[in-house]
Amino acid sequence: MPIGSQILGTIQAYNLVGPSTSSTLNTVGAVVIGAPQTAITNLASGSSTGPSVVELTWDVVTSQDSGGSPVDYQVWWDQGSSGTTWSMM
Repeated sequence: MPIGSQILGTIQAYNLVGPSTSSTLNTVGAVVIGAPQTAITNLASGSSTGPSVVELTWDVVTSQDSGGSPVDYQVWWDQGSSGTTWSMM
């Protein structure tokens, strides 16, 4: 099932005689989510950035980009290694 697909549902009751009619289709549904498929865009340093403070801004990853709203972001920095060593902040 592709990311972003809506999962719909219906229910039937069963006993020894057989099944009931199906319930009304649940059209609210859950959505198949996965890792965001779109990279962060418009990453920039904020106005408070200075010698001892780093402020970053970026465009929010939308639920359309990720198949479900992201719950967190991870910020990594290279510790001045020109991109050879990365640590999560």
